[in-house]
Amino acid sequence: MPEYWLGTVGNPISFDMTVPITATDHESIQNVLRAIHRLKPNFNFMLVEQNFLDLQSTHKFVATIISLGKTFVRPDRTRLAETVMRSTVNWLTAFRLYLDHVETELKRRFGNGSSQVVAFQEATHSAFDKFLGYRFGCKLRNYLHCAHPLSRIKISQTDGLSSPKAVQSVALLLDRDELLSTFDGWGTIVGADLRGMPETFPLMPLASEQWRGCALFMRPFSTSKSTMP
Repeated sequence: MPEYWLGTVGNPISFDMTVPITATDHESIQNVLRAIHRLKPNFNFMLVEQNFLDLQSTHKFVATIISLGKTFVRPDRTRLAETVMRSTVNWLTAFRLYLDHVETELKRRFGNGSSQVVAFQEATHSAFDKFLGYRFGCKLRNYLHCAHPLSRIKISQTDGLSSPKAVQSVALLLDRDELLSTFDGWGTIVGADLRGMPETFPLMPLASEQWRGCALFMRPFSTSKSTMP
């Protein structure tokens, strides 16, 4: 017969097993620990979050390097644009991976037509309908099969009469017409969104809105309980 004990683990490693418990007690404790574990965000959701934070940091870094270039040394804009694109691809890929993973796991556990799968699909549809950035990001992920979206780096000119501490502002822009002419998979809704945008527009506000839509509507499906057996 196996024996079960409660106790403490010290540092350096030492064990003090002082309270004997029954097999039933042991199983109850294990169930509680599994329930707690399921409250933690699952790996794919955390991957989306970390890649979004990395994308934000990369944009800020590149903008800072370019804005200070006039003071120190002229930066290699091609390399900096490639850095932004790398973070953008990672973000969009992690986002797509998360959606595919959760839907697949829900279908495996509960069945294709289950209420859990229907709820997840309704959540994604709601995010798509309510957040322009969310639906644009979904389509931009497919656009990456054709080309890299970053088209321009716009640098503002500082006024000669302004403070000597003033720095140039930098915007990393997408080209509306290039996106439309290069890729025909935007769909009716996002295609109309895109045609209504300015000739050039920044990516980060849309990426931020995509993350807000994901976090708001997907969070109930983003704990470990969605993928635990």
